[in-house]
Amino acid sequence: MITPNQVIESFQNLPNNTSVEEMIERILVLEQIETARQQSRNGQVYSNNEVKAFVREWRKK
Repeated sequence: MITPNQVIESFQNLPNNTSVEEMIERILVLEQIETARQQSRNGQVYSNNEVKAFVREWRKK
């Protein structure tokens, strides 16, 4: 989960005319990045070989 400080820090460099939609999108991206980092720390990752196998399967479809 992202913290309020992370959101504030992320917003500090935004231009004044940034839309609410862009702000929401930024929060969502920050949350996705934090989720991915947490998954990586927990070992919830795929090896290169596993990813290559997934891609081969996707190409068949």
